Amino acid sequence: MILGVVRNLDQNGRVQIPIEMREKLNLDRDLPLNVYEENGKIIISPVSPVVRKMCVVCGVIEVRTDREVCTRCMNRKGIFG
Repeated sequence: MILGVVRNLDQNGRVQIPIEMREKLNLDRDLPLNVYEENGKIIISPVSPVVRKMCVVCGVIEVRTDREVCTRCMNRKGIFG
C-alpha cells in the first residue's frame, strides 16, 4: 500500500486534496470530478472531456458541459425561468 498525504474526513464527509496535487494535475475550482469505489478503494478522477466555456450572458469562463450560461447567471432570479 502506498501511503501519501494523510487527510481526515470532515464532519460532512469531505476530504481536501492537497494544493501540490491540485496544481500538479491542474485541478481547478469547480472542476467536475468522478468519484467511485473500485475493489475497496475510492477513485477520484476529472470528468472528461474538461470543457471551459464562456457564459453568453456575463462572459465569465467556467467548467461546464451542458449549457451556454454560467452557474451564477442560471441562479439569478427572473432571467431564466
